[in-house]
Amino acid sequence: MVAPRGDAMENRPKGRSECIRDWKAGGGKIAAVFPIHYPRALLKAAGLLPVEVWGPPGVDTRDADAHLQGYVCDIVRRGLDFLLSGNLAECDILLVPHGCDSLQGLGSLLMDFIRPEIPVLTFYPPRSRGMPAVEYCRREIERLAGEIESRTGSRIDVGEWKEQLALDARIDEKISELWLRRPEMEIGNAELYNILASRTWLPACEFLELLDHVLSATKKREPAEKRIALSGIIPEPRGLLDVFDRHSVAICYDHTCYVGRRLYGPEGQDPPALAEARRMLSAPADVTLGATPAGMASEVVERAFAAKCEGVLVVAPKFCEPELFAWPAMKRRCDEAGLKAMLLEVELTKELSARDAGRLEAMLETL
Repeated sequence: MVAPRGDAMENRPKGRSECIRDWKAGGGKIAAVFPIHYPRALLKAAGLLPVEVWGPPGVDTRDADAHLQGYVCDIVRRGLDFLLSGNLAECDILLVPHGCDSLQGLGSLLMDFIRPEIPVLTFYPPRSRGMPAVEYCRREIERLAGEIESRTGSRIDVGEWKEQLALDARIDEKISELWLRRPEMEIGNAELYNILASRTWLPACEFLELLDHVLSATKKREPAEKRIALSGIIPEPRGLLDVFDRHSVAICYDHTCYVGRRLYGPEGQDPPALAEARRMLSAPADVTLGATPAGMASEVVERAFAAKCEGVLVVAPKFCEPELFAWPAMKRRCDEAGLKAMLLEVELTKELSARDAGRLEAMLETL
């Protein structure tokens, strides 16, 4: 049975290409950004629209394969091929955060060997929490701000930076509200993630308007009976969301790097670089941001229970070292708590493989 559609998509978000075209036509500049954590408000205050690069799924990897080892993750492999094929030619800056060893290697490869025409910048988030980490992150954000000013030739307005921080904080609050209301929202998983995905390319004001519409226009239903928590990196291929919908299982807690792990705290009253650092380090537990596997697993299980989920699915591209490193602790903690748990390693193809669909369906049938 396919989950019912709600009214949320009456205002469909602009597609990525249309959004880039409109932004450039208005005189704006584009920053192509690889995963995971980065100072989004800083880029927007500099007049750059962040457009994130998570592959994309289905991209051929022939050109990238000549530069990368066989065990590099699919996001990096397909993202590099996307760049080499000229698909980021309209972008003005390429930002590569150090989300993992593969992403750090990509930054070095681009800056030292490939040297694309687009200026390549890096960002190194801390691998711990606490005040020393906040101070380090503040300095790293300030370093990046200086490089952006040098590349764009214009100063970043502090007032605009603060406004963008406040806007991002409002968006995070709205997404958190959406997850609280999720069990009673008449909207399928695939439709919901199509909306959430648009944050990775829409201007913040447009995305906030979309969220407001979703929250106000989506019909209510009886609370979902079958619920699951989604962790890992990104819900791709999107066919896996269709599997949830066919089995009438609602994703009611998200802890993916794509969505949930980037829901930060309030913007505060600090100067913007410090405020952005504090917000970033207020993120949910994340091994790519310094959390221990055991600490992250405990937080996921606690939140999954709060959302009345019966299981946890961890979805990750093949060779994803952070998730493979964290998986034993996650499985152990879920077993202790009586939650079903499965790690689904996927290739970022356009379609979900029959093998992976079968494994997922077998898990869902046990809920």
